[in-house]
Amino acid sequence: MLKNYGGFYKVRYMSNSDLTFKQKIKLYKSLRDFFQSADLKNHPMSNKEIDNIIVRLKMWGKELRVRQLYYDI
Repeated sequence: MLKNYGGFYKVRYMSNSDLTFKQKIKLYKSLRDFFQSADLKNHPMSNKEIDNIIVRLKMWGKELRVRQLYYDI
């Protein structure tokens, strides 16, 4: 998981067990925030690859919102 420390991101490792639903939501929000604020112009990945990740991230967010209706969160 990425944690923002004054513009720098520190990786926080999770155990090998499955993520809880709340952890999935937190991970989604962390990734969404990273892609919204990151300067990806000089990243080694191509724009197409980055766009593909963003599209899949948006799909995952929609899926989480639908599933959230079934959980007490």
